[in-house]
Amino acid sequence: MVSSLLLFKATLLSVIVVTVCILTFTTLQLGLHSSVVIWTVSLSALGFVFVMEGLLAGMPGASAQIGVYTIWPILYLLMIAGIRSEETLVGLTRTLVISTSFVAFFSVVYMLIATSVLPENRYFDLVSFNWESQMISLHEGYISMQYPGLNSLPFLVPFSLAVLVTCSGRRRQTLISPVWAWIALGAGLEAVLLSGRRALLLVTMLSPLGILVFSRFQPAAEKHLHRKGLFRIATTGILALIVSMFCLNALSGISVSGLYERVSVGFDFTPSTDDNGANERRKQFHALVAGWMENPIFGAGHGSPAYGSVRSALQPWSYELSYMALLYQTGIVGVVAYASGICWIFWMGIRVIRAGGRLSALMLACLTGMSSMLIANATNPYMDYFDGMWVIFFPLAVINFSLLRSRAFKQVTSLRDLTLLSCH
Repeated sequence: MVSSLLLFKATLLSVIVVTVCILTFTTLQLGLHSSVVIWTVSLSALGFVFVMEGLLAGMPGASAQIGVYTIWPILYLLMIAGIRSEETLVGLTRTLVISTSFVAFFSVVYMLIATSVLPENRYFDLVSFNWESQMISLHEGYISMQYPGLNSLPFLVPFSLAVLVTCSGRRRQTLISPVWAWIALGAGLEAVLLSGRRALLLVTMLSPLGILVFSRFQPAAEKHLHRKGLFRIATTGILALIVSMFCLNALSGISVSGLYERVSVGFDFTPSTDDNGANERRKQFHALVAGWMENPIFGAGHGSPAYGSVRSALQPWSYELSYMALLYQTGIVGVVAYASGICWIFWMGIRVIRAGGRLSALMLACLTGMSSMLIANATNPYMDYFDGMWVIFFPLAVINFSLLRSRAFKQVTSLRDLTLLSCH
């Protein structure tokens, strides 16, 4: 999101890709399971077909979509190839949990400065890199905010909650210190209340349900421990939220009634609604459906704006109703193909959860976070950018490592059986 960091991030990405290539050549091992490669390359190729469809039709955003649907998935696939140990995955998990804390603390400091509790200072602007889109707006009963890192919270907060729940298991299966997990969850919930984002509030409330659903597939002992942990954490979290609401109400006027009205009005799609966001989404829905009916099978191609609804003058092909936009641009064929890839991740993820152990706990957290982001993405195009696609490829990295480890175990077992047979 922060354009001033583009060169820095591109440099880091280049270093990672080069490192993975060197690792592949030195070990003569690709580090990727064939099924992961097939799914990713196939969907990237399909994305290229839809981009070409848009280019041939002269659509203004077709060339801009090449990265999202063709190039970035391949780059993520290369980075997945560099994950060769369970400790690397655990390290990434810890990075995500600690990042949740930093993003949340940033929002709290931002709010305190905006409400004059803390004085303005140039150091805060330095930390935010003077991002032009950063803003805070005080309303009756709630606050609306935009700042770097906010778009990752629909994944990070449910993910941190699930990681904390898994800390109730055996010590050797713990992904991170419970202290860090509690800090991340506590700070993350404060950020959720401060954000004013309907989707973020909704998926945070639904995340315990997601944990319950995915924990059903765990081995009996782990399932029992994690459900007990979820009940204890939920009870503590509710009490903490009550205290937080009193504090936030005194500082900035945030109230339960204000947040409830903020969320509920987002579901009012009648023409009489006063909510600008709901009005825009209603217009988008009708325009995208009408456009899809003209090309129901293959769509209009990536980068195609819909007649009668332009949300952004700079990116007229981008819509908040991202799944409806995908249906309009790729038709039934595209939606079924992309949905199949997501369903495959869930199916394989559940297999990892069934196996138990530390990877099971990590997969539980990943699927909880990914499910939350997929729900939030329905009304906000969080995953239409390179910075948002990691929420799909991090669970895929866990699946890829699990498949490679399972294959290696089978090879070792087969070799041992052959050795024993030859000895006899």
